[in-house]
Amino acid sequence: MRLLIPILLAHAALFFGDAAPANPQAAKAANQQPPKPGKPQPPRRNNNNNKGRKGPPQNRGNANKKSIVYKKNSFEPPFENFNSKGERKIDGWVVGGDASIEKNYIRVANDRASKKGWIYNTAPTSNKKWTLEMKFRISGQGQRLYGDGLALWLTSTARSDYQRGGSLFGAPNKINGFGILFDTYKNAETGNLHKDIMLLANDGTKEAEMHKVIPTGCNSNYRMWEQRDDFSATQFSIAVVEFDAQQRKLNVRIDEDGSGRMRDCFEYVFPTEGADALGDLGRMHLAISSSTGQLADNHDVLSVQLSEFGDKEAGQVDDEVDPDKLGLRVSPDVMRYVKAQMALLEAKLTEMDHDVEHKLDGIGDTLTATTDALKKSEAEDRVRIEALEKRIVTKIEGTLEEAMDELVGDMVEEIMDTKLEEHGDDLKDMVMEHVEESQTDLIKEITGDVLNSALMEGVASNSGWMLPFFVLTIAMSTVTYVAWTKWRKLMKSHLP
Repeated sequence: MRLLIPILLAHAALFFGDAAPANPQAAKAANQQPPKPGKPQPPRRNNNNNKGRKGPPQNRGNANKKSIVYKKNSFEPPFENFNSKGERKIDGWVVGGDASIEKNYIRVANDRASKKGWIYNTAPTSNKKWTLEMKFRISGQGQRLYGDGLALWLTSTARSDYQRGGSLFGAPNKINGFGILFDTYKNAETGNLHKDIMLLANDGTKEAEMHKVIPTGCNSNYRMWEQRDDFSATQFSIAVVEFDAQQRKLNVRIDEDGSGRMRDCFEYVFPTEGADALGDLGRMHLAISSSTGQLADNHDVLSVQLSEFGDKEAGQVDDEVDPDKLGLRVSPDVMRYVKAQMALLEAKLTEMDHDVEHKLDGIGDTLTATTDALKKSEAEDRVRIEALEKRIVTKIEGTLEEAMDELVGDMVEEIMDTKLEEHGDDLKDMVMEHVEESQTDLIKEITGDVLNSALMEGVASNSGWMLPFFVLTIAMSTVTYVAWTKWRKLMKSHLP
């Protein structure tokens, strides 16, 4: 709200052009010189997204501070340039992995597990001494469990190596250069060397390991918990890095909440030999990488400004406007106009705030109801699925039982047929012998009975010999027919 006051004052000054200042002495003391007639002031260039920036570096700040910013190595929001696919882009910078360019920041890695992203500056740093300001924000939903971190690199490693990825917060393992690590997760391997801000160096001839950091750094509470009532997406942290390649000297400062309270973090001079020595620094590039593991956070970079070494403006925040002091320089009519406009704006903002809050509450209620409905539907679906599973299992078991019975029956029949084929002749002989024996015994028995009966009747009646002979013939024929029928029936039903 306070930032609107200078705009309203300028607008009011144009509206009340003939109004005299209420305090001429204050105006004189402020040395307010109107522009000379016929000599218009040059327009200010648009700094958004490095659009149209060519030529030498431009000055930064007001007329009293001539800080040079190297635009080809810098970026700031809003990012309003797009490629042919409709994706946002930043001139001179390439994003890869899971990184994405939003309107007001670059999300290097989001609040999801196992993400890796990176940003790479295609233009090498043109100076051996420089100051870098990076505005970033690491935030997430977890209050106590979160990770992994963000890294700022100065490296000669090619962009193609970043595309292959690595375990150094998404940067390649055989990196040449150094990295400032903003590590939010304390690994057990690091031990007592772990700090919230650490330093890692490698010469590119071997693979660097995250837990083998240089024994320097500092602790800092830059990580933000998004569930706090006072959290805002406009908050950020500021890191200022100064590097002198000739002296191999590095200095890092941190403003963890962007409040203007910048403090020293660490200073380090790289050795010329040993494990922490730097490799060739002839063609160095800026890069930023980030990764998450099982734990996650949002890792955002808002801006990077590379400027001349010793830039005093790096890390500074804008002072708040004091309306009382500005009020001494304008007339009462202008102040009344400003206050009236401010009242209208405040009323609109209040209405908007209430409307947004109301709608958000409604969205929250809707989400709660939808979640409850989904949970209920999920429970009902689970019951139906369990019942369906039981029915399917029962049907499968019945089908399998029938199939097994049929299969066993077929196997038994096949075995019986095989055995009968193998032993058919033996069985035929056995049956024939059994039939013959049965037939002989039966014939003997019947013949004996007939003869006895005939003899008895012959003796009794003293009849002729024709009757016994006739009876014997009929008995033998009958026994033979019966035996032959049984044998034929047995052969048809059991033998091939």
